[in-house]
Amino acid sequence: MRISDFLHPLGRLLEPSPFVLIGAATGAVGGWLFPNEFVGQAVVWGFALLPVDALTGVLRSVLKGEAVSSAKLARTLAKATAYAAVFFVLSVATRFVREFAGMRETVLGGAATAMILVEGYSILENCAAIGLPVPKRFMEMMRGADHHPGPSATPPEEGNVHEGSGREVER
Repeated sequence: MRISDFLHPLGRLLEPSPFVLIGAATGAVGGWLFPNEFVGQAVVWGFALLPVDALTGVLRSVLKGEAVSSAKLARTLAKATAYAAVFFVLSVATRFVREFAGMRETVLGGAATAMILVEGYSILENCAAIGLPVPKRFMEMMRGADHHPGPSATPPEEGNVHEGSGREVER
């Protein structure tokens, strides 16, 4: 057996394929957009929660007998595009706008944290709606959000339905 016989399959693995090129481009763009590994990983986790949110939303609709439309599923793509645009704009702004100098990690880390919290809340909300166990404190917070209108809203009268909740207000 010759060394070239052994190295030939390895050489084929290292040939530039579309996947290798996409991975390299993603790594280069990600390295430019995100200032450190923590922010990059937080963004990856945030985007990983998007399909989980979509799946729990589909499960919620199916179990409640609601139609699962392509428009509902397209919302996940729209959210991913909006998040990507926010991260791009913030990354460019913190790189090139003098007033944002030195705030890169804070701004992008805050945006990634907000994304994780929003998607996590949505996942827990879907899980609660389909009857899966969720933390008691979260359920109290959800109930509180439904029954306590904002400070500028007028309090609902007894027996009226709070707008947007579809449930009667408890007093």
